[in-house]
Amino acid sequence: MFAKRRTTAALFIVGFLVASLGMFTPSTEAHHTCSYWASKCCSAICDASDECNDHGSGSSECISAQSYAGYVCATASEKCGFAVYCPSCIGDN
Repeated sequence: MFAKRRTTAALFIVGFLVASLGMFTPSTEAHHTCSYWASKCCSAICDASDECNDHGSGSSECISAQSYAGYVCATASEKCGFAVYCPSCIGDN
């Protein structure tokens, strides 16, 4: 009976220690990093360029894509602390 209680107590202690260590591990949420948002910004700019080329600069698709790119790039600038530079999109000549 005593061994069963010791085992149960040991499991609770180990579980508590594992949970406690989890609080001190670094966050794995990529959306907090500058490089993630910079990449997302450049991607959104390229997508907006494609939408505008496909549907025309005054189309709702183009305007929506440009608006989204503006939001993503503003977030990237905020996360990075500087304006993000994007080289030309792949396939543009």
